[in-house]
Amino acid sequence: MKEIVNFSVITLSILISGLFLNSCDEGKIFSQPESSPRLETTALESYTVTATSPREVRFSINSTTPWTIQSSEPWCEVTPVFSSVSSLIADITVVVERNEATTPRMATLTITAEKVESQTVTINQDSKGNLEVEMIDETDSFGSQGGSKLFTVVSNRDWTISSSSTWLSISPKSGSASENQAISITATAAPNKATKRTATITVRNGLDEKAFHVVQDGILFSLTNTEDTNFSGATEIKEYELTANIPWEAEIVSGKDWLTVSPASGSSSANIVVSAANNTTLLTRTGQVIIRPAEAEGIEPFVLDFFQDNMQDGTTRLDFRDGHGHGIYAPPSITFSSNGATIRMTNADAENGGGWARIRFEDYSHYKLGIFTWKFSAFNFPTNSATWFDINAWESDAGNYHLFLNTNGQYYISSSFGAYDEAVFSDFDLSLLESITIKVDHDPENSGKLRLEVFFNNQKVTQISNLNNLYAENPNQNGPCFYYGLMYENYAGAEAEASVTLAYFQKTPLN
Repeated sequence: MKEIVNFSVITLSILISGLFLNSCDEGKIFSQPESSPRLETTALESYTVTATSPREVRFSINSTTPWTIQSSEPWCEVTPVFSSVSSLIADITVVVERNEATTPRMATLTITAEKVESQTVTINQDSKGNLEVEMIDETDSFGSQGGSKLFTVVSNRDWTISSSSTWLSISPKSGSASENQAISITATAAPNKATKRTATITVRNGLDEKAFHVVQDGILFSLTNTEDTNFSGATEIKEYELTANIPWEAEIVSGKDWLTVSPASGSSSANIVVSAANNTTLLTRTGQVIIRPAEAEGIEPFVLDFFQDNMQDGTTRLDFRDGHGHGIYAPPSITFSSNGATIRMTNADAENGGGWARIRFEDYSHYKLGIFTWKFSAFNFPTNSATWFDINAWESDAGNYHLFLNTNGQYYISSSFGAYDEAVFSDFDLSLLESITIKVDHDPENSGKLRLEVFFNNQKVTQISNLNNLYAENPNQNGPCFYYGLMYENYAGAEAEASVTLAYFQKTPLN
């Protein structure tokens, strides 16, 4: 009985299994299931581009199903806008136009596909820079004592301000965007102890930039006409306009014997006059005047280097003539250097003068009584020279004297103050001659008379006393004019070659 039961259970199980197998085959239970659509992109959630030169945005789409992409704004263009038939994978290019507005803007890119959740990408574009600056007028300068001035900034973007110089500070130096709202900025100048100066203020907001200059007054110290420093030999003045707002002083560094400056000091602008005395020498002269701040440091002084010609006050000219008063060719026979005027007599000059030749200076000062000195740098006469060094004080009416010097040992001076007088002397070596002085003054030993004295190298060599005082007898009587230089007189077999170098002719009148 037990065996029969087991067999029945087994048989029932087999029958039930067969029924299930037949049912699955009829309903296709064993077919393979299909996969879900898929879309992926490399795009970021958002991009930011500039207003003036926006960059292209690029990303890719990889999809197993057709897709499309759309831009919410016409200024943001997408290529391609859908998947192609042959491929569901594409590189996307987003081109953004310039933003001419002063406000930022945004576009949304939407990527869609069937049975796929859509994706969005945000394109943010900055606004065009708007920067307005109410500048400080360059003519509105800061005072030398320092101080502050205001200007304003309007910017739709964050901004910064810089100064090109440390003496000018800015506050505030930066700020945030504030559409249509003017921000007040303070520029502060430190005290200026130097000359006028300039700084540049620059305002930037990333896309725009504004710059302007500001000026601060400082120490005023300028001089006009500084190139005009050459004087003629005559008395002359030169004027210089000094612009200054500080104390100053003018100093004659060299040339004090012939230069004067007025005023010598001051505390503001002034007209400075530099005067040159008549050059009574045959030398050129140089001098220097410095005009400097009296207290301020770091200000360069003005240095004026003066030059004065060796020609005298207009009473002196050159005399070139022969013994008959006819002019001869002689200018090359007088040359000027730092040693003075060199007068040279040559044989050609003598021949050109027909046996007589004079190469001399003339002076028409017409002093009556006085001390007259000729200073030599050189005195060169060959022993066989027939040329004389000649000083002729001549007035056609009276009061004349005439000194002749020749290395042949013949020296004499003649005079005519109503009567002719002569003094001959020969006990001086002319090669050692450095100066000649002739003094015409009252005769201390003869009341009412005059005395003429001759000095070589400041040593008296001769005199003529008891001369008539023609100037007392006739107050209208002129004093003599001077002719001095070289005179050649024809001597058989004698040479004319000779030269002297005159440093100066100095005249000191006496009462």
